[in-house]
Parts: sequence; structure tokens; C-alpha cells
Amino acid sequence: MKRKIVRIDAEKCNGCGLCVPNCAEGAIQVIDGTARLVAENLCDGLGACLGECPEGAITIEERDADAFDETVVEKHLKAIGREAAPSHGNSPHPPFGKGGQGGFGEHGHHHESHQGKHSHEERHAGHGHHHGRGFVCPSSRAVSHDRPAAGEAAPAGEVRSELGHWPVKLQLVPPTAPFFRGKELVVAADCGAVAFGDFHRRFLKEAAVVIQCPKFGEQDFVIPKLAGIMAEGGITGVTVVRMEVPCCGGLSWAVQKALQQSGKDGLPLREVVVGVRGDIVSERAQTTGLPV
Repeated sequence: MKRKIVRIDAEKCNGCGLCVPNCAEGAIQVIDGTARLVAENLCDGLGACLGECPEGAITIEERDADAFDETVVEKHLKAIGREAAPSHGNSPHPPFGKGGQGGFGEHGHHHESHQGKHSHEERHAGHGHHHGRGFVCPSSRAVSHDRPAAGEAAPAGEVRSELGHWPVKLQLVPPTAPFFRGKELVVAADCGAVAFGDFHRRFLKEAAVVIQCPKFGEQDFVIPKLAGIMAEGGITGVTVVRMEVPCCGGLSWAVQKALQQSGKDGLPLREVVVGVRGDIVSERAQTTGLPV
């Protein structure tokens, strides 16, 4: 039969595995470093996995394919040790990131509902985030961890890290990750974090951080990804830490556009510019006075 079904571009896929737990049917697995559709009759074609691919490797196409079969899905999920994800509307736990960490285990997996079976359509209600027990690449699994207690000394010869979560790459962080809630968001050029020697103590205490290079790599995702964090992450303000080189100004521009798109342009915003010798060249409050 001709129907809609997921297509995975192996050339674009980086094997991160973000799509795996977000497929409620377990139809996608990472095999030999590449995400693959393991069986046509496991894919419903609704595309809950699309928004989780940082490389844009997943699309929906219409072609001849085996019919979607819920009975086969149920057997498959049992075989791989997963349960059908409940709808967010009926679950006693909030969706990922809504209301802090309630409803999640220590590694960010959603606790299963005990309110019985839900229809296939109900399982795809809400935001489309289905966090089952599938494989998630360690580079992209959202984890919060405790910072050392205030006054706790670092080992001799070391400077204590103030990083409170993982991941930190903008491409990999979920916009509704619990570690954003109630924190200032530091958007840092990756060179800035290397150049400024006091980066952790100055910027990361009680803050969440994402890093991105505004010069290299795909940039189309940057503004919508930042806007998603600003709209849904529960952040309290934004600090941009960028280098003084001209190309790095694009990071500040992207943050301002994202604040506008998210409707959160009233959040406090400041820009810190780091010189190529590692000193702070300027630090100032910003506005989002950009043309929409």
C-alpha cells in the first residue's frame, strides 16, 4: 500500500541516537553507527522523531510500504524491553522539562504511567517526546549533576568545574531539559570558553550553558533551537559570551532574533566580548531592538 513513512538519509545521520527514544514504536535503531528503520510495519509515519534530529536526516516520504501494524509494534516493544508511551495529557508526570524534573529518572527517562492502555493517537499527543528505554548516545543524553558545595576545595593544582549538566552543544541539548529551568542561559562561542581563563567561575555558577560556533557548520537550526529553549526551558535571562572577531557577532544577533521569535524579549540580556588574548574587551546589557 502507498502511505507516509519515515526516510533516514544515511549520509546526513551522525549516529547520535536522539531519534531512537523519541520513536514510540521502537521502529528506529542505531546499527553500525547509523540510524535505521528496522521494519516498515513498525513506523506509523506520524514523524514524532523528526524534530529530534540535529542533522535533518529524517523526513517523511510517501511510497509503497507495508501497512503499520500495532499488534506487531506491541510485540516488538516487549521484545526490546520497552512499553508503549502514554499520552502526556493522561500521565501523572509532566512531559520532559515541564515543571522541573518530576516524572523522570536520574538519566532523564520518563516514568511509565499506570493508568492503563492508550490509543495509538493518544500516545502521539502533546509534544511528541517519547522517552522510552531505547539506546541514547552518551553525547546527547540530558543529565543534570550536582555542583560541588560552596567552599569545597578542588584537588591540589586543579580549578573546580562549575558545569552542572550535560550535554552543552546547542545541537544536542533538548529545549525542555530540566537543567534549564530557573537558570540563566549562557550562550557561548566555543572559542570564548577556551580563551577566557575564568570562564567557569565567572559565568557557570548557577547557570546553564550551550556552546556554538557562529562561523562553521550548519546555522539554520540555531535561531529556532535557541527560541525553543527560551520559550519552553524556563530560563531567567541570557548572557552571550563571544569573541571580539567580527564573525562572532553573529552569535549575539542570533540570540536577539531568537528572543523575538520566542516572545521572551523581555528577558534580561547581556553581551560579554572576549579578546583574542583572553581578556574581557567589553560587557554590556543588550536589547532586542532588531527588525523582525
